[in-house]
Amino acid sequence: MKFLRTLIDAGSLALATFIFVNLFGDLLKSGFSADYFWILPVTSSGAGWSILKLGLALFLIFRVFIHNQPRIMVFSGTIMFGFFSIVALTNAFQFFRLLFAGAIRTPSIIPFSFLVVLLLAANMYLSFRSDWGKAGKKEPVYRKLARWVIAGGIVAGLIPLGIILTMGPTDYSRKADAAIILGAKAYADGTPSLVLDDRVKTGIRLYKKGLVSRLIMTGGTGREGISEPQVMRRLAMEAGIPEEDIICDETGVNTAASARNCLELMKRNGFKSALAVSHYYHTPRIKMLFKRAGIRCYVVPARMTRRPAREPYYVFRECAAIYYHYLLTW
Repeated sequence: MKFLRTLIDAGSLALATFIFVNLFGDLLKSGFSADYFWILPVTSSGAGWSILKLGLALFLIFRVFIHNQPRIMVFSGTIMFGFFSIVALTNAFQFFRLLFAGAIRTPSIIPFSFLVVLLLAANMYLSFRSDWGKAGKKEPVYRKLARWVIAGGIVAGLIPLGIILTMGPTDYSRKADAAIILGAKAYADGTPSLVLDDRVKTGIRLYKKGLVSRLIMTGGTGREGISEPQVMRRLAMEAGIPEEDIICDETGVNTAASARNCLELMKRNGFKSALAVSHYYHTPRIKMLFKRAGIRCYVVPARMTRRPAREPYYVFRECAAIYYHYLLTW
């Protein structure tokens, strides 16, 4: 039970830190926040909501570190945890409403916001634990530290993994001005890798279904000296897409660069919205970076011919990349 409570405490501190970083980031740059991972956009802006989220973060910290809290703090914290449980649950209900209406498609039936509901419910329970402040047998410092290090590592890994496995496979395809297809490896002879081929084919399907009228191919030139966008362009033209409906971004050397470049291309062409196509493990980071760039973007996971041989590595890399770009890419 001690380890389970430490896991809950570590998750609570992670949520509090996430709230603080979002609030601070939004002060420096509008659109920085990634609150959409767990609450509806209406609760991601406005001074009133910011104060409430700040209060939630503080009460999470108080609950973890302050034992034997005064009753008024216990009561106030419980109200705050309950309120945001409802807020996060509203996000989960919105997910299910869209799913049952056919507006989104996903093999993942649990939204990330539901996991936050469970975390906040656990905080409500621990706030009222009658034995919470009772002194027990003194625990060696090294054992307590080891428990926190292990729990913190598990929570740090589960957060991006949870986002990838819940949000990543969700298909938000709908009418938009263009589909942005993110590049991947192309071989020296111009043959696309399986990953690149799957992404382009998904973009082609969106075009032929009439959801988009343009395809934006964004990528760079790999070590083989082959332009990813040109390989993507060729595949699309071979599938019957008119050349004039294909736009190439040759300097999308990474996801952040693709976001910046595609924003300029969309402005230049008068596009207001886009569908971003990549593999499921990549789409949460695309959503975050494209949103920060100012692109109204809906993500569409590529339909995989078969699972990539290096899929575990790609998922692990994206877990690290989500943290890196969340904190450092503005």
